[in-house]
Amino acid sequence: MPTAWGDCPPLYNGASSIINGTTQDKLDRIAIREVCEGWPTHRDAQEWPRFRNLFTEDGYVFTTWSGGCSIDDFIKVSKEGFKNGDRIMHECCGFTCELKGDRAVGKLKTVDMPRCAGGLGQPKPSADPTPAHHPAVQASWRRQAGRSRGGRRVSEPVHIPSGERPEGDWKCAYYKVFYEKDKMIPVDPRKVPWLDDDKLESMPYGYRYLGYCQAQLGHRVLKDLPEAKGDESDRLYLAHIAWLEGKGRGELDGLLKIERD
Repeated sequence: MPTAWGDCPPLYNGASSIINGTTQDKLDRIAIREVCEGWPTHRDAQEWPRFRNLFTEDGYVFTTWSGGCSIDDFIKVSKEGFKNGDRIMHECCGFTCELKGDRAVGKLKTVDMPRCAGGLGQPKPSADPTPAHHPAVQASWRRQAGRSRGGRRVSEPVHIPSGERPEGDWKCAYYKVFYEKDKMIPVDPRKVPWLDDDKLESMPYGYRYLGYCQAQLGHRVLKDLPEAKGDESDRLYLAHIAWLEGKGRGELDGLLKIERD
């Protein structure tokens, strides 16, 4: 049974730093927030080298429209999307981070505001709605130490002896979102878009309007992503626990339904 509304989801019960803690803990959480907020800042501006630098070499991303893919493939399809008319902006809200040694889970509340200009049930759509959803972005972070090999910077995981802190950068290893709710706002209030009820009902509640518009633009929308509650939501929380417990990438990939090439 999934966690019921009003009940607490599965949480990590070990020793971790969420608020306060040592000065280094506070600095680490600030650094992770900086990287986490780099997603909306650099992606919206199409600053691809800076966006790529937020992730580990094997970073993995899930979104409604791209499916699950490597960070490099995500950048590729994002570029194609922009060229085909995709327009997505993000607004950052609250942030929290759970830190355990060289691993952390960061949560950034955001509003995702893509604009959909066509395919809304009319030969010449008279409305340009802006779907907005409110995901809680869950990113798994890993401290990385870099050294040069043949002129190329290589990121590797660091194991921290008790009481020591390595020099290195925080990078995102996994990016997956809780889709809590959404809505559609006509850009021109004089013209309301027409939606197909059956197609709309086929989309998950947490990203119903977002998924509808993305499907109309030709994207293949994933329909098993985490929402505010449910089996997939609990599954993502269990992945957070496994990550903070230091479990291997194979186990994490299984929990997150990742099939790497």
